Amino acid sequence: AFLFVFSVMSSTILYSQTTVYINPAAGSDSNDGSIGAPFRTIERGLTIIGSGGIVYLRGGIYSRGISALTLNRNGTSGNRIRIWAYGNEVPVLDYTGQTHYYSGIDIGGSYYHLRGIVAQYSGYSGIWIHGSHNIIERCVTRFNQHAGLKIIALAGEVPGDNLVWNCDSHSNYYSGHVGDC
Repeated sequence: AFLFVFSVMSSTILYSQTTVYINPAAGSDSNDGSIGAPFRTIERGLTIIGSGGIVYLRGGIYSRGISALTLNRNGTSGNRIRIWAYGNEVPVLDYTGQTHYYSGIDIGGSYYHLRGIVAQYSGYSGIWIHGSHNIIERCVTRFNQHAGLKIIALAGEVPGDNLVWNCDSHSNYYSGHVGDC
């Protein structure tokens, strides 16, 4: 009985906050994630919030290099996982240095809502969606090495009910071909 209880307890993740703030220039992942003491990385913010929570990205350059932002958790229809620009600020996720076939933002989970984010210079798509029931709103994809935003299945997946609303995609290119892709 002790092993069973330990197993159940160790697999439970407790999300302690519903709102966190990220600042790539002034944040630290040892902070508490408040507006006055923001985290530095999006990943840290996502470990703190649960479904229905919101990660606010402060404006600035998020130098991601080769690290994709992988979103594989699932929210629910009434409790989306939200990653939003704070106010009118512009968070730019910059993937300079990423090699071909790696997307910037990789959404395999369901019920995410991204708003006001720029994804640029990824080695593949700026945003790649292979989950379902996601909302991408007022985002910009630019200077990526393939399509700016792509909704496509992986083996065994059938993405559906994704909404791309009021987004811009420009200056993306495909393997030496300049132009919008």
